[in-house]
Amino acid sequence: MHNLMAITRGFDYCTPIHRLMCRTNHDENEVQHESHVRVTLIGSGNARTLHAFNKTWTMQLVSLEWNTTDDEMVELDLKVEQINRTSFAFSGTVDVRFEISENTMGECKIYYSASGNLDSYRMLPYGGSGKIFDIIDSYYHQACKSFAKCSNFPLIKTKARDYKYRQLYTFDKCTFSNDAAPNYLPDGYYKVVTQLTGETYWSIATLFEVEPILKK
Repeated sequence: MHNLMAITRGFDYCTPIHRLMCRTNHDENEVQHESHVRVTLIGSGNARTLHAFNKTWTMQLVSLEWNTTDDEMVELDLKVEQINRTSFAFSGTVDVRFEISENTMGECKIYYSASGNLDSYRMLPYGGSGKIFDIIDSYYHQACKSFAKCSNFPLIKTKARDYKYRQLYTFDKCTFSNDAAPNYLPDGYYKVVTQLTGETYWSIATLFEVEPILKK
């Protein structure tokens, strides 16, 4: 079992949980599961349809890890902390000391392990890459909306290109929403890694544990 309070720096390996889907064979276009879930995958980057009922799982934040090649450009100081008997959140700062531009690119990769052993993670065929402006426009309301009340991250009301991002961001007991995630996920551990390149390189890896909701 992972130490839920563990945090390390320098993890350059694997953030939106909404991209996670069920376990799948890379060569299959459709995956059928129990729990009334039907996932249809139509090529890479195309729309995915999902028909399901209530979520069969719950997720818990385990750790945050990061890597940066230049602390003068980006400095991160984040920690996972327990907020009640069963829940964890993250707090800290991300100091972005440059203005992002059309050259700033982002990439998300997702890894899964049933056991959580470091050598057992495999990359899932989900994620994406592109200009950071376009990524914010596409996923802000799914991935970052939950930060509105716990951080000073910009509240995007128009387009990402209309805003400036060079500032010190503070986070106070922030949690990740699973509203946009599929209703079925296999139990285990999911590493979601967001990498940004352009003016400098930096990455944040978020580890979640997914457990089934026990029926009464």
